[in-house]
Amino acid sequence: MDALNPTVFVKCSLVIVLSSFMCITALSFFKVRLKKKELDFQNIVRALGLQEGGSGLVTPALADEYSPADYWLPVIFATLICASGFIQVFFGADLVAVHEGKPNLLLTGLNLSESAKVMQKSRWQNMVVIGLAFTGAFIFSAQNIIRRLITGDLTPSAYYGAGLRMVYAVVVALMLSFLVETVPGQDYTKGGLPVIAFLTGMMPEPAFLFLKERFGIFSTEKSGKSRVLPLGMLEGINAFHGIRLSEAGIDNAQNLAEANIIDLLLKTPYQPRTLMDWIGQAKLYVHFGEDLDKLRRIGIRTIFDYRTVCGVEEQRAQIATESGVSKLKIDLIYQQIKDDKEVARLMAFQSRLSSLGDNQEA
Repeated sequence: MDALNPTVFVKCSLVIVLSSFMCITALSFFKVRLKKKELDFQNIVRALGLQEGGSGLVTPALADEYSPADYWLPVIFATLICASGFIQVFFGADLVAVHEGKPNLLLTGLNLSESAKVMQKSRWQNMVVIGLAFTGAFIFSAQNIIRRLITGDLTPSAYYGAGLRMVYAVVVALMLSFLVETVPGQDYTKGGLPVIAFLTGMMPEPAFLFLKERFGIFSTEKSGKSRVLPLGMLEGINAFHGIRLSEAGIDNAQNLAEANIIDLLLKTPYQPRTLMDWIGQAKLYVHFGEDLDKLRRIGIRTIFDYRTVCGVEEQRAQIATESGVSKLKIDLIYQQIKDDKEVARLMAFQSRLSSLGDNQEA
């Protein structure tokens, strides 16, 4: 490869510039966004009345959560993954030409044809798949990182997640490519393989589920299952919110119902009112399960709504009649939560936020 070739120089420059995206965003976060996040968090803590001694503990808490020392390894990791991916994208043709027509673990899989032409075609196909899957994963990860930079929520886990997503997407796309080799009418399927690879990079999870269902691997249909309580059942939580909450250790509604709101305020970019609403919904979901939709239809969305309207026996009876939920269940759950100190504390926070909003409007 001629080092003086202008094309090679341009490609190398692009690899360096695009790979430096991870380092640049981390630097921008510490130089600009972190200071604003400290100020916002101080205001929230004071508004909730959670820190009687002032805001002196807020900055150390944020300093521990967003320590520069914690960023070195994940940023370097994501940068190296990006560099490797862009080298493959821009120099893929040169890499495929090395050992032309020879078997390769990633590029040919179990294809051990004696024909060098067939082997080389397989190498080209899978090199294209790897490149487009990486590109899709990089674009998705870059959007996510920029979004979190703007909201002041760029944690070290974002860089680990970005790097692992690129690797994961490439592996899943390769598995789909190998699967295509076994499908009748391959030519038609292969024509759409570049698009499939790119979309797999953007959304690797659905592609993995497709592979799992295609082969019936790890089927759980016959095994006993407990309630999963997915976050998607809660109003206002989409796939992006689910990914962000999972980074804070919140994988399902039960985790969210038991979460510490101060930790979530510190570790996520969401406003107190939003988190309070999600936690209230999660607590109601944990108690009522699939009956949650029945309560929503009559206007009870959160555990706070439920506790407020169920204090009178006649009202509980009417709720049971209107919603179709067992009266016994409604009574038992009310007895469980009426003296719950955590619910009372969250309702007090909610009241303070409402008072703060009223004062600001006035």
